[in-house]
Amino acid sequence: FEWRCMKGFRRHPQLGSRSDGFTLIELLVVIAIIAILAGMLLPALARAKGSALRISCLNQQKQWGLGLMLYTEDNLDYLPREKPFSQDQLTWLQAQSTNNADLWCNAIPPRIGLRPVRDYATNGQAFYEKASLLTCPAAKLPVPTVRKASPFFSLAMNSKLIRNGEPSKLSAIQMASQTVVFTEAGMPDELKFHPNQSAYNGQPHAFANRFSARHSGSGNLVFADGHAEIHKWVDPRTKVVDGNVRRKTVPGSVDWEWLADRTSVTSR
Repeated sequence: FEWRCMKGFRRHPQLGSRSDGFTLIELLVVIAIIAILAGMLLPALARAKGSALRISCLNQQKQWGLGLMLYTEDNLDYLPREKPFSQDQLTWLQAQSTNNADLWCNAIPPRIGLRPVRDYATNGQAFYEKASLLTCPAAKLPVPTVRKASPFFSLAMNSKLIRNGEPSKLSAIQMASQTVVFTEAGMPDELKFHPNQSAYNGQPHAFANRFSARHSGSGNLVFADGHAEIHKWVDPRTKVVDGNVRRKTVPGSVDWEWLADRTSVTSR
């Protein structure tokens, strides 16, 4: 007995019974082929989506590099501050304070046609939208994104460029093309990429120990000459000690720098 599908049997006057449909076995074969093709295509589609998000994030970072150059030109070569005075946490209330007008997330956006972070204090949801350029499109957003006391940043300023409470001058950075100014930083709900990294806190300032490699093990960085690049979290030209990126002493090596004067990094 053979099962038949679709139109069923039709009797031909000379050939006898036959069917215009498919057998069950034929249908199963077709389904199996479709499943195999889907299994091959889905990873490729996921990679393509990840690549698009990485490129979109890199383009955002390039805008911040441009904004950095424009800001220093208008402010006697000084970099903006990376965090509020006297404390690490930036709340929505502090973001609106005139004392924090020179924070990078308040001072740079108007120079590239964007709204400063203080403008989002009454609409935290809009802060996380793509148009703000303040959130990497691949970042895992906090849930819920509203009713939070603080904004959470997936882009942060290098916290080591502030020395003795004063921002560095751009011209004082010895290795501008290798010194990080902006880094992708981990959001509170994201997993750390290395067990020795500090807990991700989503604050607007970060160091290597909170660098997020959310793009398949890589992350975007903006350097002091304004250019942006994507880097693996463990760069082969550097060594990682307790989650901190330290320069190698190999002559001629090219490393990330985190301090304007190239002194060794001993704190987090």
